[in-house]
Amino acid sequence: MLNKLFSLLQKPDLWQRSTEPFWDDEHISKGMLEAHLNSDWDAASRRHSYIDRSVQWLKSIIPAGSKILDLGCGPGLYTIRLSAAGYDVTGMDYSRRSIAYAKEQ
Repeated sequence: MLNKLFSLLQKPDLWQRSTEPFWDDEHISKGMLEAHLNSDWDAASRRHSYIDRSVQWLKSIIPAGSKILDLGCGPGLYTIRLSAAGYDVTGMDYSRRSIAYAKEQ
């Protein structure tokens, strides 16, 4: 038991590849989705009013009906708005929870 305590006092390597599924961790993915969906909080995503303005700007520079790839789409906050505006949008993300939410929408 004492050896275990001493091992916990060791400094970790500065960088070490993790094998943990960070984006699919139950606690992390739940908190990230909540942060994305909070319309008044600039955290995981911008405030939804900012996203709306960004989509309006994108519409002014991207031809109608274009194909758009939304990498790191999270729960699809931009994706759903761009799709509603008539674009052919594909969203990709690591988080299974965010992708499941986006598919439900």
